[in-house]
Amino acid sequence: ASSFRDQRKLDDLVNVTMMSALLCDIGQSKMKMPEGMGLSVEEYDYVKNHPLMSYMMLAHEPEIDPRVKRNVLCHHRPLRGSADAHTNNYPDYKSLIRKLSALEEKYRADPQRVNVANDIREQLSLLKADIPYDEDANILAVASEFASLTSKVPWRDAYSTDEAVRIMINNSYFTYSDRIVREFLDHVVMSLNENRKIIQEGDYIVVAAKGSGKTFFEVCLVTAANRYQSRPGIDRIATIYPEMGRSPKLKFLNFNLDKLRPDPRYAHYELDKDDSRHIVYYIHPSHDAKMYEKLVELTRGRPRRAGDTFIPPGQAAEATTSSESG
Repeated sequence: ASSFRDQRKLDDLVNVTMMSALLCDIGQSKMKMPEGMGLSVEEYDYVKNHPLMSYMMLAHEPEIDPRVKRNVLCHHRPLRGSADAHTNNYPDYKSLIRKLSALEEKYRADPQRVNVANDIREQLSLLKADIPYDEDANILAVASEFASLTSKVPWRDAYSTDEAVRIMINNSYFTYSDRIVREFLDHVVMSLNENRKIIQEGDYIVVAAKGSGKTFFEVCLVTAANRYQSRPGIDRIATIYPEMGRSPKLKFLNFNLDKLRPDPRYAHYELDKDDSRHIVYYIHPSHDAKMYEKLVELTRGRPRRAGDTFIPPGQAAEATTSSESG
C-alpha cells in the first residue's frame, strides 16, 4: 500500500511538471519577442515579462492546478533563497509581488474578473509563504535552455549537444542549483549525447570551492572521469579570479590569468567524495584559447602520482615522441 501511495504521489508530481512545461511560455504568443544574437538590456527586461504574461493567460481557469500556475510564474526563478541581484532569477521577487498585488486590486472591483482576483490572491499567498518550488523550476529552466540552444532559429544554427551542454555549464553558477546541474550531467546528458561524456580526462575546468563562509574558484585538470561526469577526479592547478558582470545576463566575463596562484602540490580531489566543490565552467581550447594554452604550459611538468596512468595535455606530445623514438 505504501509503495502504491508513493507511486501515486510521484505520478502526481510528474503530471504537474509536465503540464507546467507545456504552459510556461504561452505568454510569448502575446508578446513581440526580440530576435537576433545578443539581447540589449531593454530587450532582456522585456523578455522577463513572459512568466507573468503566461500566468495571466491561465489565471481564469480554475481547473488548472495552482501548483502548475505557481511553476509558470517561477520557472525562471530556480535559485530559491538567493538574492536576485546575484543570480539570473527573474522576474524579481519584489517586482512580481508588486505587480500581482496591483492586478489583484484592479480585478477585485470587476464582477467579471473576481475569479481572476481570487486566483491571484492564492498565488500571492503561495509566494509569500515561500513554499518550495525550486525543484520544478530547475527542471523547467534546464529543459527550456537545452531545447532553445539545440533548436535552429533564423539568426543561428542549432548548437550540438556538446556545445549546448558546455554553454549551460558555463552559465550554471548564476542560474541553476548545483544539484540540478549534477543530475542533468549524470543522468540526462549521456542519453542526449549518444552515450558520450562531455567532461573527460584531460579537460580543464573551473570549480567553485566553499570554505569558511566564502567561495573560491580553482582551475583544475580532470584526471579521472567516471560514469558520473559531474564528479570526476581532479588535480588543482591554481586559484583563479573570475571577472563577473551582466551582458545582459550575469556571467563569467573573463578570468584574470595575471593573478593565477599555482598550487605546487597539485592537490587531488575526488568530487564524488567532496561536496564543497562543484564544476562551474568548462575551458574549451578554441573558445578559451589563451587560458587553455596557459594551463597546458602550467601542467607540462606536473609530477605524476604513483599508479597514475593519465598523461596531461602538455606531456602527451612528449610521451608520443619518446615512444616513437624508442
